[in-house]
Amino acid sequence: MALATLNGLDVVSAHLWMPRVGVWTGDLIVDSPAPPAGKVTFQSDGGLSLSGFANRSGAYLATTYVRIVGGADGLRTIATPKYYAAANVGLVLGDLLATAGEKLSAAADPAVLRSRLAGWTTIAQPIGSAIAVLLARGAPAGASWRVLADGTVWVGSETWPSSGLLEQTDYVETNEWPGENRIELGVETLKLLPGTTLGDRKVSFVEHILRDGYVRSRALLEDPS
Repeated sequence: MALATLNGLDVVSAHLWMPRVGVWTGDLIVDSPAPPAGKVTFQSDGGLSLSGFANRSGAYLATTYVRIVGGADGLRTIATPKYYAAANVGLVLGDLLATAGEKLSAAADPAVLRSRLAGWTTIAQPIGSAIAVLLARGAPAGASWRVLADGTVWVGSETWPSSGLLEQTDYVETNEWPGENRIELGVETLKLLPGTTLGDRKVSFVEHILRDGYVRSRALLEDPS
């Protein structure tokens, strides 16, 4: 049985990158001669379910190489320049996401969305960059954004909930790079997400690796200082 599937097709190997800020991506090899296209769902056996878009793919013999991007892959769309005389972050963000074909997460922080803007101008730049500027200059300090596992776009201030993963039960720490604040976990399935905690350690970036029965999750931790 495959450790993961993509649109129901067995995944031979997967390499996923999930940042705390921005868009998650993945490179996969799928056991199928037909490249999947458009909207895709990656399902780890007993673990993560990711909703994304097949950014590009190519088949060779009986396997397919696929790059997937979280959400609808619309955040690299160039924003339409627009001036707002008076608005809030939610209005500007809604317009940007509509242009990108992306959806706002129901978990987005209402306080961030209600933040008032005396005036705002969007310029012709990638919508992901426009969102970053909007939050940096128009929202409360510390507000950030990312594409969640379900493909929606979340904005808010980090609350650092527990990952729910227990050492020795859900993972074993197999390696550590203290000078880089990085750790590697041996796991049975892929579950760890950025923006959560492992014990008292805050997870800023997650890299998942799955191939030939080898399953690892690597985490970049926030500097405790």
